[in-house]
Formats: sequence, C-alpha cells, structure tokens
Amino acid sequence: MKMCTDFRRKLALFMAGCLVLGSIQLTGFTVQASTGGSGEATEGVGDSDGGDVSRDESGSLDSDEGEEGDPDGGDVNPDESENPDSSEEGDPDDGDVIPNEPGTPDSSDVNDTDEREDITETEVTYRLSDLTLGEYDKVDITSNGSKEIKYHFTEQYGQVNYAIPQEVKEAGLIKFTCNINSGEVSNLSLKFLDENQNELGASFGQASISVGEGSENGQDYSADELGYIGLMSNLETENGPFDIAVGSITFVVSNPVDNPPVYDDEEDDSIPAIPNLSVYVGDENNFYAAEELGAYGRWNNTPVELTDGKLVLNFTKAYEEFCLNLPKGLDMSNCEGITIKTADQNGSLAFKVYDSAKKELKVYYNNSGKNEYTFTPDFSGEAVCIGVMSDSDADTYPFTSQIVSLSFVMKDVPPDDTPSGEYYAAEEL
Repeated sequence: MKMCTDFRRKLALFMAGCLVLGSIQLTGFTVQASTGGSGEATEGVGDSDGGDVSRDESGSLDSDEGEEGDPDGGDVNPDESENPDSSEEGDPDDGDVIPNEPGTPDSSDVNDTDEREDITETEVTYRLSDLTLGEYDKVDITSNGSKEIKYHFTEQYGQVNYAIPQEVKEAGLIKFTCNINSGEVSNLSLKFLDENQNELGASFGQASISVGEGSENGQDYSADELGYIGLMSNLETENGPFDIAVGSITFVVSNPVDNPPVYDDEEDDSIPAIPNLSVYVGDENNFYAAEELGAYGRWNNTPVELTDGKLVLNFTKAYEEFCLNLPKGLDMSNCEGITIKTADQNGSLAFKVYDSAKKELKVYYNNSGKNEYTFTPDFSGEAVCIGVMSDSDADTYPFTSQIVSLSFVMKDVPPDDTPSGEYYAAEEL
C-alpha cells in the first residue's frame, strides 16, 4: 500500500509538473504571438481545441485579435502602414501628378507664333536708268549719266511713273525709298500705282512709302495689286518749277530678290543714260552720232551740212522748220519713248512727228533750256520724219541749235539680242 501510495504521489507530482511546464510554454507562445514579427508557433502547442496549431492558422492572425487591431477587420495594407504615399494631406487629388496639368509645360500650350521665325526684310536697290519708264506728264526728264536722273516739274501735280520689277513683286514688296541727290523732299509725293497706273496710295513730303499707306479714298490695297511707283510734285505752280535729282530706288521686300542688280560706283559714267533703258555705249546697234545723219529745210529742201560732227540748224525767224527723215517707218503705237539730244540751243523749239504724207501726228512745243528731251508717245501711226521748228516770237533771231542724236525706244524688243531703240544720226535723216 505504501508503495502504491508513493506511486500515486509521484504521479501526481509529475502531472503537476507537466501542467506547470505546459502553462509556461503556452504563456511564452502567447507573448511571442502578440509581440513577435513572424507569428510562427511550435507545432502541437497552444490550440485551445486541444489540436495542433497549423502554420496557416498561426501565421495569418485572422482572429478576433486581428479584428480589434484593425477597424477594417483585415490585414494591414503595407502601403498604408509602411509607405506614406500620396495621402489626402499631401496630394489633394489623392493621386500622382499628371504631367499636362496646369503649371507643367506642354507643347500643346505653346503659342504657335512663338515658334515661327520673324520675317526678314531685305533691301534691293535699282538705278532709275534700269527701271522701265511709264507715263509722265508736266515734267522734263534728263539724265546725268547712269547714276542720276533729273526731273524738272513744270507744274504742280506733274508726275513720272516707273514699273516695279517683276522680281521685286514676287519677293513680296513692303515699301520703297527714293534716294534723292538734290531737291526738297517736302515738295515730293511718292505713290503706289496698279498695273493701269491708277493711284492706290500716296505719301507726302517724305522719301519713302510703305504698302498700305495713304490709301486712295480710304480703300485698302495690298502688294499683289501693285504695278508701278510714281514721283509727283506737290509744289504749287506759282511757286515752281520744282527740280529734283534722284539716283536710285531702294525696295524693301520680305524675301531675297533673284539676281539683284550689282553696281560699280567706280565705273565710267560719262555716257548719258536714257530713262527706262540701260546705259548706251554708242555702238552701231543702238546709237547714231550726228556724222551718220542728214537733214534739210522743211520748205526749201536745202541740205544741212555737218559742223564739227554736229548738225547745226540756223533759225532766222519764228516757225522756221527743218526735217529729219528716218531710214524706216516706225509704228508709234509700239514706241515707248523718243529722245532728242541737242547742244548749244539758243531758242525755244517744237518737235514734230510726221507720217509719210507729212501729216502731223504729234507736236511737242516749248522745249528750251536743256540739251536732252524725252517724250512718251500717246498716239498711233507710222512716223517717218521728225520736224524741228522755232516756236517763239519772243526769241532773238537768228539763233542756232545743234542736233546731236535721235533715238526711239520700241516695245517688246529684248535688249540683249536686238537694240531696245532705233537710233539715227543726223546725216541718215
């Protein structure tokens, strides 16, 4: 019995020890589960149901304890607990910044005009002797070599026009400047004209005019409508005449001009230039000196002899006349200009244009004080003779005048292949 009793006592002590040990191990597991990061427990220990705790059950913590720690009753989102991402405090939009939102440069927000290059203005200068002469009225035109043209405006509103070069129009004309050598710019008006030489715009008392400026009757105009430029006198007739000398015209364009003219300021300029033509060099194709010409009296047919290489006409009274016959007839409807050059002219002369029947086609009166006269025909018919007549009773007679040369500028004749004008010396007339 004693042995039995001792056995029971030892068994009871053993069982009590086992209970104590189990309690300690269970307590350690609980502490480890609540404070440890791994959440892994020893198999077969701490299951209140008396079974083993599996790895899934012990590692997931989907228990009542999890519900108390997380109001959502689920696992803690790593992004919410460890990564302070764009919260409502840091980002009002609760999202990433969109590149194209205001404040962020975007190519679509850039003004297109900022990307375009500014228009580059280019200047090109033409001597007036290289421009084509248009209509002119109440003005005498003389050349001082190829570098300068002189204008003697006899009345207010006298005007001379020049065609705008085609290459200038194609380059986008913006404005032009009249390069004045002498004369008062305050008396000058510059004009833009259309292809029919009708006024589109004008400036007054200044040496330049821009396209669109001074529109006639308030009507807008553009560079596409332009055909000519004009120079006009504003000086009142009673205060005249008005004299001005111009060397060249400078055009301002928006694009470079193809094959712009190039000039040598040191070139020999002793040969006179005829308006709307290049410089004439006096060769046999386009110029005939006096010794090549002939002349006779209009009513007595008396030949005129050469003196020192010139034809000297002796006028003994008013309305006396000499004739200069042309080697061939010229169609005046196809003529752009007639130029007569004189020397030592001591009285007023009238220049007449005759056909083959000596019918008068045109008369230009009161030519004096110069040594070169240029006219633009405004009539038709075939010219075969030029008459030179004294036309003033106020002159002192007798007086003499010398004929140096005669020229006709015909239309549509290429200057490089065929002379632009027909020239005759006095002995050929």
